Amino acid sequence: MTLTDQAAKAKGPPRWLEPDQVLPVQGRVGEDIVIEPKLRWSDVFDELRYELLRGDVPIPSDRYRVQMRGNVVQLTLKQTQKDDTGHYALVATRVGQGFDKGSSKKIHLSVDEPSEEGDPPTFLRRLTDLAVKVGTRTRFLVEIRSSTTPMVTSYIIIIYQS
Repeated sequence: MTLTDQAAKAKGPPRWLEPDQVLPVQGRVGEDIVIEPKLRWSDVFDELRYELLRGDVPIPSDRYRVQMRGNVVQLTLKQTQKDDTGHYALVATRVGQGFDKGSSKKIHLSVDEPSEEGDPPTFLRRLTDLAVKVGTRTRFLVEIRSSTTPMVTSYIIIIYQS
């Protein structure tokens, strides 16, 4: 790739991984809900800006926070309410470009009332397939939400490939 190719790519909108897939997200009333869509690694992540839309209406910026961690865009919706349930789009664009030129990630948010009985645990972040070199220390990150103390059992399947 030439320097000109890289400059041309940087001028276009950032691109999401799995751009056509709607990201389903669940949460409870009164909680901050964290959503973590990913951008393609080939993009340049500095000088990006984001806007959250519900339909065609921008959500006020004091209702959410956006942070970058590598290629992960961490969107936090603050103090969600039952009427926040619906379809959203997180639009990413480069500084100096209009949001109409941006790339959109679709999100379906479901906000439930807290249960007094205790609902079954919900995975906020599931395990993903991981390939590592033999002998490498590996950390697995899983996030589970539960109104009671869950019992977590893990099974690891090891497949050796040569």
